[in-house]
Amino acid sequence: MEKSMPPVRAVTTATRRPAWLWITLAAFLVLGPAFCQDPGAAQLEKWLKRFPAADANGDGKLTVEEALAYRAKMTGGTKSAPGKTAGGGAPMEFAVDPGWDAERFPEHAVGYKSPEEIKAIYAKQVPGGQPAVVSFPKPSD
Repeated sequence: MEKSMPPVRAVTTATRRPAWLWITLAAFLVLGPAFCQDPGAAQLEKWLKRFPAADANGDGKLTVEEALAYRAKMTGGTKSAPGKTAGGGAPMEFAVDPGWDAERFPEHAVGYKSPEEIKAIYAKQVPGGQPAVVSFPKPSD
């Protein structure tokens, strides 16, 4: 009696994809902590050349602790004040002049001035006899 063989399942990209996802996830889980380790001696030397003030004890060698303390000092610590960013960048929250909520800008606002009045304002502010207002001919295209 002849035995029948089970049907052969075709291996396609769609069937292999879950295996690759699991392998990739496993690689991140295993190798991820290696990327979060302390910097090596070469990196610390580069930082010492770039930031000599980070060497707190002046021994000519930068330690991880000194580097972390210097970074905290320069960035103001790891926590940022409300409305401020830790790196000193643009504030995330800021006060807006209450005049923006008014029905109309103040009467002295530049938006209510005539072109001649605006030109006179700029003429007072522009140094060195440069033209206060520059105009260009309308392009033909």
